[in-house]
Amino acid sequence: MTSKTLFASLLLVTSSACLINLVFAETSQTGAELLKMNTFKNNDFSDKPDPLSLKVEKNQPFIFQSDTLDYNDKEQLVTATGNVYIAQGPKLLRADKIQYFQNLDKVIAEGNIWIKDEDENYSFAQYAELTNKMNDGFVEQIKILMTDDSRASGNQSKRYNGEKLILWQGVYSPCPICKTNPIPLWQIKGDKVIHNKEDKSLTYNHAWMELLGVPVLYTPYFYHPDPTVKRKTGLLMPIYGDGKDMGASFCLPYYIVTGQNHDMTLWPTFTSKQGVILEAEFRHRLIDGYYVLSGSYAGGTKNDNPRGNNPLHLKKTPKQRWHVFLDARYDVNDETVVKVNIKRASDLTYLKRFPFHGGNAKTADIQGTLNSSASVENFRQTSYGIVKGYVFQADDQSETPVVLPTATYLYETMPGSFNETWHFDANFLNLFRDRGIPGRFGEGMIRGSLAGGVQAPYVTPLGDIWKLQADVRGDVYNIKDFKTTVFSKAKDYNETRLFPKASLTWRYPLVQYMSCSHWVVEPAAMVITAPHGLNKIEIPDEDSPLVVVEPSNLFSFNRFYGYDRIDSGHRFVYGVHNRHYFTKNRKAFIFFGQSVRLDHHRVLPRISGEDRNASNFVSSVLLAPTDWIEGRSRLMFNRKNWTIEVAESSGTLKTPWLTGSVGHVYYNPRMTLNRQRVSQIIWAIASPQFYKWSVSYTETMNTGDRRIKAVDPRINRDNLVESSPFKTPRVLSRAGIIQYNHECLITSISVIHNAYRDRDLRPDTKILLQFDFKNLGTLTPIKILGLGGGSSSNNN
Repeated sequence: MTSKTLFASLLLVTSSACLINLVFAETSQTGAELLKMNTFKNNDFSDKPDPLSLKVEKNQPFIFQSDTLDYNDKEQLVTATGNVYIAQGPKLLRADKIQYFQNLDKVIAEGNIWIKDEDENYSFAQYAELTNKMNDGFVEQIKILMTDDSRASGNQSKRYNGEKLILWQGVYSPCPICKTNPIPLWQIKGDKVIHNKEDKSLTYNHAWMELLGVPVLYTPYFYHPDPTVKRKTGLLMPIYGDGKDMGASFCLPYYIVTGQNHDMTLWPTFTSKQGVILEAEFRHRLIDGYYVLSGSYAGGTKNDNPRGNNPLHLKKTPKQRWHVFLDARYDVNDETVVKVNIKRASDLTYLKRFPFHGGNAKTADIQGTLNSSASVENFRQTSYGIVKGYVFQADDQSETPVVLPTATYLYETMPGSFNETWHFDANFLNLFRDRGIPGRFGEGMIRGSLAGGVQAPYVTPLGDIWKLQADVRGDVYNIKDFKTTVFSKAKDYNETRLFPKASLTWRYPLVQYMSCSHWVVEPAAMVITAPHGLNKIEIPDEDSPLVVVEPSNLFSFNRFYGYDRIDSGHRFVYGVHNRHYFTKNRKAFIFFGQSVRLDHHRVLPRISGEDRNASNFVSSVLLAPTDWIEGRSRLMFNRKNWTIEVAESSGTLKTPWLTGSVGHVYYNPRMTLNRQRVSQIIWAIASPQFYKWSVSYTETMNTGDRRIKAVDPRINRDNLVESSPFKTPRVLSRAGIIQYNHECLITSISVIHNAYRDRDLRPDTKILLQFDFKNLGTLTPIKILGLGGGSSSNNN
């Protein structure tokens, strides 16, 4: 036998028996002693050679190094002693002594053995025997250190045919070990651990989980994939819960690998008060896209609609409840993408009240009207086009439109010789519904719009900046079955309008450099002119939401977001930006402005903050006196008596010992549809980690009018109906969380109170306890209203 063959055999034997794949090895009678892995770093690594000095390509001969080498021809025994190193590529073996019995096909390694595999995992032992062409092996007192600093150990281990590995009295833990306290925060012990290399699984017999050395959970059988597996069919960590509405709840998710690029997850949830809730999600990743399909079904649920929970007399919830969500995307090429997003449910409170685990929809998607859409988009350097269709699910479906389709095309040229840019816009809309509302919209509408224009900026030698913009737009409407008033007759008709518009904007930034700051003052003015009277009552308002005058849209060419309403007439806008930039990221910004009507015509709605003469004064403030305090505010002042009409403010505090935020929203009764004062405060505080502990608290309070008047949605917004008034609570929601953050375990306990009412939704308080075990998964509570768990494992 040649030395090259010998050394190749030695490396193959030791590397095949290195037990690196036993990353999740379990219990040991001497588990605390075996898990003192700090000795690995201090002692076992002290004489480890530089891996770069031994690294070679796999197709190169094995590299061998030892102090002495002896060959006994009679016994056919090769003995290497004294710092024996064997390497091939990234694999390394070190031992004090190695013996190879050629006639017995047996290798014995002794003394300070460590083995590094291609994944940078290390195994340590004092004695190892390998036979049967290195496919069988026996190792005593094995210790394993993985790349993520997880540790495993066992009293004895044995390998069979190179495919199965058994570890007796094994223990595993991802937690670091302190020198003063050898007991990890948590660990898993088992009488026997079997690693099947063929199906990449780890099986535990008689397993115990210990917290701080105290056994807390026993199972006679435990199974999970080995760490090399990213996706494998099997059970996930359980999800639990308890509350007045659901009662005791338990969910044991099941993950199914259906293919290389698609999988499925099942969430059967068992509740003591609402029966069984079945949920599933299927994910499929394509070369140029993906789709995620999820849905749930809850049959035989209790339909609880307490008196006073339905002030608007909305549709009651059914007993058979379900939801279906689909999120899909396909990239046709680098410029064109197709998207499909479907959200449908049996009723609008189902997903708020019942557990929801699927990952293809955000909590915000299920709080109001469900929106389903499909679109084709095209992106280019100077143009953008989209064709899209919408289907909405609302409380009153007969008045909810179906938009099929709407198409938009935008084109803008590159700047010309005078920095001018030309633009072209086109839009088409077709919508229909079962029933219209007099004075608002009819049963159907088709609209076509074409617009074009130019804008040209100019900077004078004095430094002031001018911009001229001129547009013209034409709209064509076909309106079906629309009543302009309650008493008029519904009819079908056509409408057209031509809308030219021009504006001239002036800005003059003035900069003053001072020793402690930079001061920038920028006065600005704008004149806009357009014909008046084009917002006819014969043209329904389908796509122009409510507008409130504010600093962000004060200088806008068109303050309406849609096409149906036009910001017409003549107005003059003025404002001043005042900015101070200090050192250490300190700053102070203040803006003040107003819009003045030159034609004395009212264009915006009553609650927008502008009448036929002028708008209210608007202002925005940003103050950051230090790098750890910042405050923002958007204000509207009544132009006659300087009372506050609208105030939206927020502040943040960031210190080494505390972080906090507060937000306040205030609307004067004159600025609301139902003539009621709106005032809400949201505040939160959180502490950083002190000795791995952290605390946070959030609260939402209603400080405005608490006696709510219901508004009938079928009547014009300006007509109010005081039907079924009810009193809202002062505290709408609050949540407190205490969290313990350890390297291998994150534990949190949350107390959450919601006071919202909507049909079968009632105020409730929940206590949620969650455990996140490193490398094992999360034991999480039921997720309701976006609070608590979610998926208990990451299957991506």
